[in-house]
Amino acid sequence: MQEWVGSDLRRDYAAVTWSALKLPGDAPVEALERNEAWRLLLDAEGIALYERAVARKQPKRVQRMDLLQLIYLAGARRRILATSDAGLLRAGAAILPGRYLNARVVSAADILE
Repeated sequence: MQEWVGSDLRRDYAAVTWSALKLPGDAPVEALERNEAWRLLLDAEGIALYERAVARKQPKRVQRMDLLQLIYLAGARRRILATSDAGLLRAGAAILPGRYLNARVVSAADILE
């Protein structure tokens, strides 16, 4: 995660996403980095990129639409996402601790016990 945050590639992903959403002008990357929802989006893109292109052992892919659920964790003080998707659990464990206060992804089975 350390290599991703602040990287040129992350900035490129922000710019491409900004453009794809048909937002005006150039992506204000510094402002986007101050917005937790955008940071979560970019972190989700980063974990997907890492797992698909860099990791030596390729884990089972987590689908992009599942990763985008992480954005819902932005904007609340206590936030939790329960899922049975092992890939989403793995991605959440890689992204959230230490970067997003009180945000976590947990196994749905653990909640139902």
